[in-house]
Formats: sequence, structure tokens, C-alpha cells
Amino acid sequence: MGLAKKTWSSYKTAERMLGTCMKAKGRKLEIPVSREDILLFVDWLISERGVKAATIESYLAGIRQMHIVKGIDPPVIKSDLVKLVVKGRANADAVEKRKAKKPERKPITMKVMALLKECIRRWEKPQEEKLLIWAVCTLAFGGSFRIGELLCRSEKAFDPDFDLLTEDIAVVENGKENTSKIVVKLKCPKENKKGPETIVDVFQTDNCACPVKAFRKWQEKAAPEKGQPLFRRKDGKPLTGRTLNRILKELLSPHFDYKKGFFTTHSFRAGIPSMMGAMGMANDDIKATGRWSSRAYEFYVKKPRTIRMKVAKKIAKAN
Repeated sequence: MGLAKKTWSSYKTAERMLGTCMKAKGRKLEIPVSREDILLFVDWLISERGVKAATIESYLAGIRQMHIVKGIDPPVIKSDLVKLVVKGRANADAVEKRKAKKPERKPITMKVMALLKECIRRWEKPQEEKLLIWAVCTLAFGGSFRIGELLCRSEKAFDPDFDLLTEDIAVVENGKENTSKIVVKLKCPKENKKGPETIVDVFQTDNCACPVKAFRKWQEKAAPEKGQPLFRRKDGKPLTGRTLNRILKELLSPHFDYKKGFFTTHSFRAGIPSMMGAMGMANDDIKATGRWSSRAYEFYVKKPRTIRMKVAKKIAKAN
């Protein structure tokens, strides 16, 4: 429980790669690993495997963790020479990236949301499927959610202690403002795994991408079942982030050059913060809206409704 599942997997890969390197070089893997073997490993990763600097950093962290797990005080993994070599690789990676001009993930803005809505309308799928996808897209956009906070990782299984269930979300009326909002309970948000549940309010906007309107239309059609993942397809399988990524590409790629820039589910999370930045809004408000781990997050916890309502009203008027 001390580290995330993906982190453990990455560290195991590092140990396996180190073993492969030592075998290829005709050396015996000894613990603790010597500085010479660490340098040899880094050279092998760069010269023979073409590994990027960021991955090398991850592998070195994995080797350090390997010692800790075995109850051995880790040696100096990143000596000054190793740091210099990795820095050089990072600089070379940056040069290669500039030359390659690889496409970057783009944020989804209101204009893209309007296009996506039209694409879904013309999509040759059952109406319930269309309503489901649009409800997820508007909620992810309006709440700047990480897609894993809304959707399950797998179609085959779910974890009620982590995944969003039907009872974890509700539409609440606000009589004074004459508006509604969606209240989402995140049981284990990334920025606050050790703390209490986090409540995220997503407000009615009354524009083409209104999350409340989209959610209500889907909810009436689908009648989601309690105790089950909220967003499920007609066959009962949970909608996953991987599936939604595939659908986004299918719908949007005909309208954008994906060789220059592409959209994924994480583009929803970047959408409103990007728009807020373009509007010149305060950095603290931007960070609070996205619930990033920082001092701004503490401010968000204290006054989430005030901030998100103000943002929702401004975004509703944006083109």
C-alpha cells in the first residue's frame, strides 16, 4: 500500500532490465549494486536500448527501491557522473523532440465541445449510447475531472471503494440561484488519497455543453442501478477511459490533423483551466478548479462552491 500499483510495476521492470543488462554484459548481478554497474546499466540503456532520460530516472528509482525491499541500505545510485550522463541524455531528448515536432495533446475548449456534440448527434449509434458519451464528456469538461475519477479501469471488474457508483452522484437544485448542480463524491481522489472524501460541484451552465442537462437526459433514459458503476453501457459493462479515448479519436480525427495535435480524455481536464488562463484569471483559481495538489487546494477545500460557481458563470458565456 506504500506505493501505487503502477509504480510497483515500473520498479519491477527496472529490476528485470538490470538483470538483462548484467547478463548481456557477462556480469553477475550483485546486491548492493556497485557504482560501476549502475554506470554500465545507464550506458547500456542509452546506447543499446535507446531509453529516454525520464525512463532512466524511473529505472534508477526502481533499483533504489529494490534495495529497500530487500532490507539493504541503498548505495549512492545517482552519483555525480550518473547525474551528468542522464542530464546529457535529457538534453539530447529535448533536441530530438524539437526536431521531430511530435503532436501534443490539446485541451478541449468550448468550440471543440460544440463540434463534439454535433459529431455525437450524427454518430450512427443508439440514442442511449450517444447520451451516455455526451453526459460523460460534459461532466469531465465541466468538473475538470481526471477520467479515472468518473470511469472504471476495466470492463470486467470494479472496486466500490474507489470507482464512482450511482449513489456517489446527485443533481441538487439551488432555489436561490434558480440553477442546478451535479454533486460528485470522490472517494479516493489522486490529490488527497489519505484524507476524507472530496465533494466536487459541477454547475449548470445553460450553454451547449451544460453538464446538468446532459446528465439528466442520460439518467432518464438509462436509469442507472445503485451499487453499480455509474456510467455503464447498454450491455452492462462499465464505460472505460480506454474506450472513451477510442471514441473521441473516431469522432474528432476527421476534423483535426492528429499529426499536429490530438485529443484524449485528459483533454477535458485541461479544458477549463486553459480557458481560465486565456481569460487572465488568477493562478490560485485555476489550480483550485483543477484540484491540483498545492496550497491552492487548501483554499479550494474551504470555498469550493464559491470558486466553481464563479467559474461556471464565466465559462457559460465563453465562445
